[in-house]
Amino acid sequence: MPLSKIQFADTSYVIDYLVVGGGGGAGGQSETPGGAGGGAGGHVMVDSHQIQSETSHTVTVGAGGAGGASHTATAVQGTNSIFLNTVALGGGLGGRFGTPNGAAGGSGGGSAWNGVAGAGTGPVEASANGGIQGISQGFKGGTGGAQGGAGGGGASSAGTNANNDIPGNGGNGIKWHDGTSRAAGGGGGAGRGSSSQSGGNGGSGGGGNGGASNTGVGTAGANGTVNKGAGGGGAGGNTSPYQAAAGGNGGSGIVIIRYRGSTRGSGGTITSSGGYTYHTFTSSGTYTA
Repeated sequence: MPLSKIQFADTSYVIDYLVVGGGGGAGGQSETPGGAGGGAGGHVMVDSHQIQSETSHTVTVGAGGAGGASHTATAVQGTNSIFLNTVALGGGLGGRFGTPNGAAGGSGGGSAWNGVAGAGTGPVEASANGGIQGISQGFKGGTGGAQGGAGGGGASSAGTNANNDIPGNGGNGIKWHDGTSRAAGGGGGAGRGSSSQSGGNGGSGGGGNGGASNTGVGTAGANGTVNKGAGGGGAGGNTSPYQAAAGGNGGSGIVIIRYRGSTRGSGGTITSSGGYTYHTFTSSGTYTA
């Protein structure tokens, strides 16, 4: 009599996950030109990934970069977020007076004072529908004007260029399955030209607004929203006595895992919605499948 084959149960299941890097810090100022907005952290979405039960996986959530404290202090890149060897790059920093170029990152930081924008450094730049299936990580920042700071790049659109002392806006973020928009670029800081100007708008998805220019102290840029990987807003320029205004800090990143049905994994903050269980990591930890 032939031996029967032993059937082993398949203990794997399917997850979708989102990885967003920390947003870039924005350029600060204590001179006439405004600082540039920080770029959004890289935004990577992966659907229908098969994972084995009872395995543990490290989750790294990237920090947002610090904004520049003045025109002599360079802003800081965001740091990477990682899950299952998927790396979402930290956002590019925004440029400032004297070192005008935005740096490359998940999305490029904008640039100030006629500088060159930093480019998004995903495998390809995002298309109209943004970082789908891990293909792309974000758009580049805008190009700075004679005095106005450009907007930082976002997950679904580029930061806009500055026009002379008028700043650019941050690029927009993109929504994941939970309906929340994340990974927007920061707005550029206004330059102090012939009149005071308002700062550029942060992109939809948590980007910090740029600071306004003033005859006295320029307005500081707003911080990018935490756990959205959003870029900070650039500082507004001012006139004599050139008192320092800071660029906004980038927002920290996030990692979210979801699967159909009731809870079967552990780690992060666990919630349920629409027939799915979500594990949300706002700081580094471990996901056990």
